[in-house]
Amino acid sequence: MGVKPGESHQRPESEVPEMNSNEPALRGLWLAVITLAALVLGVCSGVAFHVSGAELPTSLGSGGGAFVAVMTLGLSARRFLSD
Repeated sequence: MGVKPGESHQRPESEVPEMNSNEPALRGLWLAVITLAALVLGVCSGVAFHVSGAELPTSLGSGGGAFVAVMTLGLSARRFLSD
């Protein structure tokens, strides 16, 4: 079952599903992905500061700051790309 000469590999335009990134299910999924990425980077930042010899409050502050920065950037980028 190959493609015959003159036929297209693509579906007709009426059959192509529309990708709407503003669906509630996808918004929740994107929020989970962005939050997980921010959490991982925040923990990595805190651990890196602690391993380099910084005191515990400084390490926790750097991890929290990294978390807030990545969440803000991620949510802003998501909103920019969906509009």
